[in-house]
Amino acid sequence: MANNRQNASEEFWQNLFQKCPAVLSQVFPQSMFQLGSKCYVGGKSITNSGGNLVDFIYASRLTGNIVLVEIKTPKTKLLGKKYRANSYSISEELTGAFVQILNYKDQLIKEYYKLSANEDGNGFSAFNPKCLVIAGTLESELQEGIQYKSFELFRNCSSNVEMLTYDELFQKSRDILDMVK
Repeated sequence: MANNRQNASEEFWQNLFQKCPAVLSQVFPQSMFQLGSKCYVGGKSITNSGGNLVDFIYASRLTGNIVLVEIKTPKTKLLGKKYRANSYSISEELTGAFVQILNYKDQLIKEYYKLSANEDGNGFSAFNPKCLVIAGTLESELQEGIQYKSFELFRNCSSNVEMLTYDELFQKSRDILDMVK
């Protein structure tokens, strides 16, 4: 992964996480597995248009409850313009990702009974599922304390969406590898 830290292709990251599901499963406190990739979460109209696909769904090995995961790229901007003297706005890309995954969650909850009863027997539970957005990097964008503060204030005030940057994901992977050495 280190060689691709600046890769701006969302499809690259989609394929990597699909091939190596343990990379993302390590970020959850409970034991999780990848239930699916590019999963349909509802939203089609009567004309069969407008469906929603979330990048990944992870499920708890013990309860079956799910987490919806939306990935962007390490190049996704985290912050927008400076707002007054002591704060920065959040980027349009990042707020868009938050709204996007909340829309997926809303649609999945509305269509849960139809979606959870599938023919392969791999049902799941959706007890107020968590949402995770992976986007951007701290190291390339945040240069001063007020930027870190603005970003942390935004991400920590959201109780419905967890936010993880790629450099945090890379560090977590390194930490786990160090533990098993």
